[in-house]
Amino acid sequence: MNLRTRLRLVICWVAVLLLCAGRWWPEAANAPTPPRPNLIFILADDLGWTDLACYGSDFYETPHLDGLARDGMRFTQAYSACTVCSPTRAALLTGKYPARLHITDWIPGLPPENPNQHYQLGGATPYGAIRVGDFKLIEFFDDMRVELYNLREDVGEQRNLSAQMPEQANELRARLHAWRKEVGAQMPSHNPAYDPSKPEHASAAKRK
Repeated sequence: MNLRTRLRLVICWVAVLLLCAGRWWPEAANAPTPPRPNLIFILADDLGWTDLACYGSDFYETPHLDGLARDGMRFTQAYSACTVCSPTRAALLTGKYPARLHITDWIPGLPPENPNQHYQLGGATPYGAIRVGDFKLIEFFDDMRVELYNLREDVGEQRNLSAQMPEQANELRARLHAWRKEVGAQMPSHNPAYDPSKPEHASAAKRK
């Protein structure tokens, strides 16, 4: 292939690229930008998925949120990244799990009256969880007890199967611990006020 032929091929390729870029098609280059989708994201602390009428609640009245769900899109297979506010927000902003961010507890502002408020009534009992197939295992950090649920048959997590299915519980627990070690997950700090006789732990003690 001589030099003239090579130059012709190069010119042809450049012309094709320019056409694809819309340089020679003004109508394509000047086409209006498609509108962005209109999204409204509402993040609320301590709001369970059953607390809205559009998700089946017959106790709370949420007509405005029900209207948004009716006119927009309703998700039924989503989970919060954490039971505590700060890790949840961090996960939403970064797209990463709280364990990878090393943000697994609330980020304090002004010192609260009760420094252990997230471990008290109205707060969250610290735990880790793993789901494999139909089964979900929850491991509570205060006393390291576990709960096992078959979500296909018990989506409300009312029947703890850990005693009836100890092998399944042990397998999921081992996989949870292996994942924590693999990603270098930061564990929550120990609750210095933990006392199983207190009201916030009474229900947990009954489930043992």
